[in-house]
Order: sequence, then C-alpha cells, then structure tokens
Amino acid sequence: MTSIIAQSRSGFAAIVAHFPEARNMSISGHSSGAHKVFMTLAHDWSDDVTWGYLQARLRDVILLCGVYELEHLFESEVNEPLQMTREEARRNSPIRLLQPFTENIKSWTNCRLVIVHTEYDAITIRKWNENFIKEIQQYSLPAMKEVRIDGHDHFSMLSEVVRRDFSVTKLLLGEECC
Repeated sequence: MTSIIAQSRSGFAAIVAHFPEARNMSISGHSSGAHKVFMTLAHDWSDDVTWGYLQARLRDVILLCGVYELEHLFESEVNEPLQMTREEARRNSPIRLLQPFTENIKSWTNCRLVIVHTEYDAITIRKWNENFIKEIQQYSLPAMKEVRIDGHDHFSMLSEVVRRDFSVTKLLLGEECC
C-alpha cells in the first residue's frame, strides 16, 4: 500500500509539472481512489513546487464513498496481493491522518472539501463514512460540505455519473448541486 500511495503522489506531482499554466484544479476519487486522493493531499508538499501550485489552483477535493480505514483489510483476501502489515494499514488509514490533511486543505485558501456518501452503502462503509465525517468536522474546515446521495449505493452512484443532470456529475463539473 505504501508503494501504491507513493506512486499516486509521484503521478500527482508529474501532472502538476506537466500543466504549470492551469488556472484551477479539482481532484476526486471514488472508493479506493478517494483513499489515494486523501493520502496524496495529506502529504507534506511544503518543500516542493507542488505546494505553491496547490495553494494557487486547487479548488475542489471531492471524496466519493472513500475508504478511510484500512485495518479491516489486514485480515481479508484483499490484502493477499497488497501484503500489508497491520502497522502499514494503520499508517495508511486516512482516519489517522486528519491533522496533516486538514492543515493542508486550510492552507490552500480557495479549496473546498466535499465528502460524498450514499444512502445504501454497505453497513461497514456507512460506519467508516460516519466516523470519518464526525472526526474531520472537529477540524472546522471553512469550506467543507457533506453530501449524501439518496437512493444509491457505493456502485450505483458511480454508474449515474454519465448523466449530466445527476447531482454528483454536477458536483464534479463544478456546478452547484446538493
């Protein structure tokens, strides 16, 4: 997992380097993709050109049905290819990295955080999201929004993103919704 996160950060830095003239940036991810977005943005970019880029350009961080706790994966079949240790799972769990993440989000002055979850997510995923939202709200982010998508689950929500009139699509396109 640590190596996958390092690759995500490296890829993100490459995008920043490739598009230096971009005016605005939004970043989003679904499920494990939301995990990678979080972990990338929780990184200490202060000694890197990426920091200034994010401070000037990052507008929206949208976490869609994120995976915020990894310890449960340690004893599951999902861990077979990952081969995470329990300590690595803890170290790479967003719920344990709220402070650096929220400090970064606050530093990137025009950045809004949107946490999206669904009505019919599996019980475990709902609990992760509820706990994550409860914990992150303690950091008093000035531009944080929680959005619950009714009538959908973890996967059906994503299948609707192709519809221009779907609330999540509008959110991803920077149009007001929810």
